[in-house]
Amino acid sequence: MDYRTGRLILRHVTEDDLDDVMRTWPSDRRPLSEAEARDAIFRMRVNYGKNAAGRLIHLCLAVCSAEEPQTVMGWCGLDGSRDCREPEIFVLLEEGYRGKGYGTQCVKELLRIASEDYSLPGVHGGCAKDNLASRRIMEKGGMVQYGTEENGDPLFRFTAGEDAAIKFVRSEEMKIGLAPGQEEMLSTREDIQTIIRENPDTVMAFDIFEGEERIGFALVHRFEERKYFLWEYAIDKDHQNRGKGTRALKEFMAFLKTRYGAEEMTTTYIYGNEQAKRVYEKAGFLETDVVDEPGCHEVNMARRL
Repeated sequence: MDYRTGRLILRHVTEDDLDDVMRTWPSDRRPLSEAEARDAIFRMRVNYGKNAAGRLIHLCLAVCSAEEPQTVMGWCGLDGSRDCREPEIFVLLEEGYRGKGYGTQCVKELLRIASEDYSLPGVHGGCAKDNLASRRIMEKGGMVQYGTEENGDPLFRFTAGEDAAIKFVRSEEMKIGLAPGQEEMLSTREDIQTIIRENPDTVMAFDIFEGEERIGFALVHRFEERKYFLWEYAIDKDHQNRGKGTRALKEFMAFLKTRYGAEEMTTTYIYGNEQAKRVYEKAGFLETDVVDEPGCHEVNMARRL
């Protein structure tokens, strides 16, 4: 079974991974013998069958690059040997793949798997107090420190259903990462900077944060009193397909209404962009008309706030 993030594929371990398990699987002595590696893979695959909603015994996933899916970069997963309802998270990347954001993506996806796929109420984690890299990936991934061991090692926890607060911070440029093909649906970064700079009285841009992490960007134009056009709206490639686009847009409209007195928002999307259509419809927008002219195929939408 495969799980995909922006840049990674996390998948079940198979017999085809024998050489990688022998070479990199954690052990008191390395590398593992072939017999030890086969036994480790056998136990992993037995546990896949035991895992069920509300109970996770052990889930180990191979971490692979989406660009090079045959290359195993390390391992990650959830260990429920001490508590099958609130397992412990682990991320073990080869040294050459550390410090590149892969660990944070692993944590985020594992937390999603725990809460959405296995209906688990929480996930625990920990690291040595001087292991700043592990501390950062847990914090950036969505875990919160709740205590320390007697020796000072931090303890982290994720509680399902507790969403980090969404906030909006004025910006002068679009800083998020875009998925392939997403650029075609947006103005260029240079054009966005120009629009913001040349229209200070009617145009506002905002970075969208979930907790302390930037997840999106919004650009609005006030074209009449209390009426705003959503000129650009995008969610970072590493945060897409998780419901964040709809949630952030709803909260953004509430923010504009409270902070700036907005009463109506309009927007448009390129005909055929089904993802944008779904997000706007879920946020309450209604189609008003369709522009179908040479070089322009757009759908206009509006929503009362």
